[in-house]
Amino acid sequence: MKTLRQTSHISGRLKTTQTGLTLIEILVSMIVLALGVLALLSVQLRAASNVREAEGQTVVSQITQNLIEGMLINPTLEKDKQKEAWTKKHYTAYETTERQVSAACNDTASGSDIKKADLAKAQICDFQKNLRAAMPEADIYFAICKDNKANPPEMKSGRREWNCGASTDTVTVIKVLWTVDMETDADETTKAANSLSTSDNKAVFTYQARVTE
Repeated sequence: MKTLRQTSHISGRLKTTQTGLTLIEILVSMIVLALGVLALLSVQLRAASNVREAEGQTVVSQITQNLIEGMLINPTLEKDKQKEAWTKKHYTAYETTERQVSAACNDTASGSDIKKADLAKAQICDFQKNLRAAMPEADIYFAICKDNKANPPEMKSGRREWNCGASTDTVTVIKVLWTVDMETDADETTKAANSLSTSDNKAVFTYQARVTE
């Protein structure tokens, strides 16, 4: 806003002077303020996204560790052909190709004569139920396989790739992949800021852990 004031000139003419803020100065101030607010919002969105991802990773890691502990007490033993005094452990009873997590599984193991395979099915069922209860809004998938490259699962062209190795002597790995809907423009901003992996407007998160003592 600007105001006009008239003052006397030496020659007797009136001289017009300007005081106060001009409209352009006000607009510039508003733009600077808006940019500051947007920058603050972007920081908050990144922080919220990081918290959500960290929470998911923590929950999945804890549930996966529970399954690993169950697997360690239920291995399949095999005599080592190269070292006669040694016995090898493997977990073929747990190995599975891709599965989508479902809370509807009803595999249980009870009684005094429980087979290894039945116990493995019951533990995997509990694993699924715990994941579903912890992240009810996510689409969750998992695979238990041998892998010697430690490559995490990933989404390629809308398909899940588990990157499992083929060697029989490699370590057993539990791999989990889950997706979360991105329904708002704020989520899109967060995706761009954090370079999130996405597929079909969903954020993609992964976790894997080796079965070792």
